Amino acid sequence: YPLARRQPLFIIQLVSHILADIVFITLLMHASGGVVSGVGMLLVVNVANGSMIAGGRTPGLFAAIASLALLIEQSYTAMTKPGADINYSLAGMLGITLFATAILAHVLASRARESEALARQRSVDLANMAQLTDYIIQHMQTGVMVIAPDSRVRLMNSSAEHLLNTQVTASNTLLQDFSPELHQQLQEWQENPGGVTRPLHIDG
Repeated sequence: YPLARRQPLFIIQLVSHILADIVFITLLMHASGGVVSGVGMLLVVNVANGSMIAGGRTPGLFAAIASLALLIEQSYTAMTKPGADINYSLAGMLGITLFATAILAHVLASRARESEALARQRSVDLANMAQLTDYIIQHMQTGVMVIAPDSRVRLMNSSAEHLLNTQVTASNTLLQDFSPELHQQLQEWQENPGGVTRPLHIDG
């Protein structure tokens, strides 16, 4: 519900969730025998997810807090359980992995967002180009028609309508419905593309 309403701010909710996960995974790792249990690798997934969503310096913050949680867990275990298996080297390596994961995930997410923005801009450009092309075609003095293989009219500019003395109001109208002569010539050309096309005279 708070995510849908975005109250509090999304970044506050994101940081809160990631920090809660870090605390939970650290406690689970401590209960499972420390960093040597391998449970700490779940922090990598947690930091990666948060880094892909967050921007700015937040990914570094996630990695730093997770690394600090590892060191605190190891130090707490060393003080409370003198005979426990303490491995600061493994905790340090896991911390380096967390920072590397945060940086990589942030870079990949940034590139994905840039690609999405570029694709959105390209779609706008293509839509504008299509509108410009349609405008140019409609205002050409030369008659232009686009006919589908099934003889349905996909496009007809105003000059073509004037030359054929007709106005196609419905889309996908069959060519033979308003110009049988032109449809016949089209069929003749389709049957013999290399033949000589005879002039078409339309009574206006």
